[in-house]
Amino acid sequence: MSTTAIKPLRKGLQSAAELLVEGKTNAQIARQLWVSTHTVDSHVSSIRIHVHADTGCSRAVLAHTLLTQRLVPPPALPPRWDPSFAPSPAALVLIRAFAEHSSTTDIAQALKITPGALRSRATNLKRAMRADNRAHIVGLGHTLDVFTPAARQPAPAAESVPVAPDPHLGRVPLHTLEGYL
Repeated sequence: MSTTAIKPLRKGLQSAAELLVEGKTNAQIARQLWVSTHTVDSHVSSIRIHVHADTGCSRAVLAHTLLTQRLVPPPALPPRWDPSFAPSPAALVLIRAFAEHSSTTDIAQALKITPGALRSRATNLKRAMRADNRAHIVGLGHTLDVFTPAARQPAPAAESVPVAPDPHLGRVPLHTLEGYL
């Protein structure tokens, strides 16, 4: 991503970007905006160019960029939101990893867990946050202000155990997403 000042999005791109941070798929965006999926594909490509994002970056990383640059507002909390929900330190790390890394392998390596453990934790977090996908999790993270400096306090060091199957992933933290599920 570039540090160049970003201009506001055009109206069509703005509408698509707002739905993207809500976790909507291109097909859902197309239905809601009454346009073709081809048009939405073009809008998403134009948004990536507009914010200087790599063409291969994930929708979660793109959502984070849009929200960080304040090009779109954070999404509303989903229906049936649990007002007592507060992300655990492990959940905060996972949300930030989704915002910073595009591939499952990169996220798992950053968290020092296996891709299988990542899928399990992502599913649990998605369920707890009532989110549709990783882009929506990142969007809701912005709604909850988990990217503010106060929320960036380092998590306490976790005890870890070795992972035998994949030496490239290192060690697996014992912290879990229990406590907020």
